Amino acid sequence: MSGESVLEARIAEMKKLFVCSIMWEDLRDPVVAADGLTYERESATLWENTKVSLAKQLQLRRIAYDGSIPNHMDTNLLYPNTAVCKVVHAWQHVESCLKAEQAKRQRRERDLEAAKISLMQMVKQTKG
Repeated sequence: MSGESVLEARIAEMKKLFVCSIMWEDLRDPVVAADGLTYERESATLWENTKVSLAKQLQLRRIAYDGSIPNHMDTNLLYPNTAVCKVVHAWQHVESCLKAEQAKRQRRERDLEAAKISLMQMVKQTKG
């Protein structure tokens, strides 16, 4: 496995740690609830407003992160989780940098392949 593949695998594993345990989506605006767990603000608010329908969805999809689904969440007691927010943004930055580097490498490989083909055509014309 190449160094890049290992890095991508580790980033993917780390990203799994930064998902909301209600809807299993990436954290963008993480908040800490009274239960001490971190949730995505939008999911936490939706949970309290429509917890019956969400509970049915969760049971059908079996997406409880830690095996527990909050029964009640006071959305007045949601506090920004700034530490998690900083880590999430750092991982997003690393991921975007990695994607940019991959795109550059792919462009260089395409350019090199095109140059090889062009050179081979020139050699054929010279011989022909």
